[in-house]
Parts: sequence; structure tokens; C-alpha cells
Amino acid sequence: MQVYEKSTTNTKTFPQIWETLTPGEKDDLCIKFYQRKCAKSRQGVWFWAKGMRKPQNPLVRDTIADIVSKFIGEKCFADTLFPRS
Repeated sequence: MQVYEKSTTNTKTFPQIWETLTPGEKDDLCIKFYQRKCAKSRQGVWFWAKGMRKPQNPLVRDTIADIVSKFIGEKCFADTLFPRS
């Protein structure tokens, strides 16, 4: 028998999600970005969180969406995390 697990989709942008995290969670998330080679510095993540910059590479955006999805327990998509202006 299959077990059905309802997955929810998060439609917040990266800056909105970032603001809901505690300082410890922010550090943990940054470490995950470093491990997967999505970010090179905390300052880069800070620019994403302030909406000043967005990752340009689609593969990096998809990887970030995957990391954030696993971290917060809800499905996130790259286009909602980093919407095109």
C-alpha cells in the first residue's frame, strides 16, 4: 500500500524566507550553500536576501531552490525564490 504524503508549495521569495529564519538557521543554510558551491561568501547570500542580486545561472538557482526546499520542509521553485524583474 502506498503512503500519500501531501507536499506543500512555498510561494515566498528568497528575501521573505530569509527574514523568517533565526540567526542560527541562516548560518546553517549558508553552510549548505557553500557545500553545494552555490555561494562563495556570506556577503553573496546577504545580497540575495536583500534582493540586490540574484543568481544568474539556472543550475545554481535550481540547486538553491532544492536546498531551501529541504531546509524549510516545503517545495520551493527557483522562479518564485528569484522572480524575474
